[in-house]
Amino acid sequence: MLSTPVSTPDLRPGWAGEPKWDGFRAAVLVNASRVVLRSRRGTDMGPAFPEVVAGAVQLPDATAMDGELVVWDAAGRLSFERLRNRLARRGAGAIRAAQEWPAHFVAFDLLRLSGTDTTGWPYRRRRAALEALFADRRLFAPWTLCPSTTDPETVREWLSWASVGMEGVIFKRLDDVYRPSVRGWRKYRVRETSEAIVGAVTGLTNAHKYAPGPCLLDLEVSDGAVEISVWDSDPALPVPQEADPNRVGKHGLEIVMAVCRSFEIRREPVGKRVKATIVLADDPSGHPAGRLM
Repeated sequence: MLSTPVSTPDLRPGWAGEPKWDGFRAAVLVNASRVVLRSRRGTDMGPAFPEVVAGAVQLPDATAMDGELVVWDAAGRLSFERLRNRLARRGAGAIRAAQEWPAHFVAFDLLRLSGTDTTGWPYRRRRAALEALFADRRLFAPWTLCPSTTDPETVREWLSWASVGMEGVIFKRLDDVYRPSVRGWRKYRVRETSEAIVGAVTGLTNAHKYAPGPCLLDLEVSDGAVEISVWDSDPALPVPQEADPNRVGKHGLEIVMAVCRSFEIRREPVGKRVKATIVLADDPSGHPAGRLM
């Protein structure tokens, strides 16, 4: 199932709340000793996460769960970047990555149990069966049971977990069956805001227009400058064009390089990352961009 955004984190009667994790939505299916780990779009993620596939030996046959793949860093914070970098690893590289940055499957729904289709069960019954599965089988890493509550105070406490990478809260109706691809859940996303004046960001990358997949934008302000970092899934690197007084348009990259103190482009295991640093005040030496010459 999918979710629809809501503007308030109020937990209504007849609904349950669950933390929304910063990871990859995934489903795992065990059938006749064959393990399938797929993304919401149907991509086979098993080769990139061998520790999750190996961990399926703990599950009963003919069982399927819906959940989120996550990676925690050394500080106990969810690291989406390390999780994303693991997608490109295969074979020995994937095994090494699993040892260094192991992934966990946070299970939040039960779709099949020992051959029984549970999608027609109401959420409260599916949830009880999922909790029993974890308790009876004594499941351990990479399996993690997603918390669930009907207590509004607990939901408000979860909303303070943004510092460790929790994105918000998912709300599910207690008597609702599981309907694939239907937006029957509700999602409240935690938003941390700050005031800033940003200019010429669109010239940094055309990720939103041309990249085939998601893109991530990070802004970090320190020492009177803002560092803009954009990752996207397109491996093609932007290249400034030669000066041409007759050219109309396509000056975005040249403008960014002219006003930035520093500019960097690099390929990553998946896609590329572009970084630019812009000072927030004129350079005392006179250069308006504070560029390091």
